[in-house]
Amino acid sequence: VCQMPRGAILKVNGDDVANVYAHGRSGGWYYSARNNSGTIPLRNTCDKVIKDLDAAKAACEAYVRECLAKGSA
Repeated sequence: VCQMPRGAILKVNGDDVANVYAHGRSGGWYYSARNNSGTIPLRNTCDKVIKDLDAAKAACEAYVRECLAKGSA
């Protein structure tokens, strides 16, 4: 069994919309975000590894906020 550091979950109105995961091959982080209503289109950044957890969380949150702002415009 491979143990990885715990990532993070981003919730909007109680719904999980994104996860930040440890990237096993590089030691960095990536995120995957989307929701079922379609206001947050799927984005998976596993091919663009982010070096630290805080930066990955910030990038993920920025993407989700951008999508939600477009959906409410």
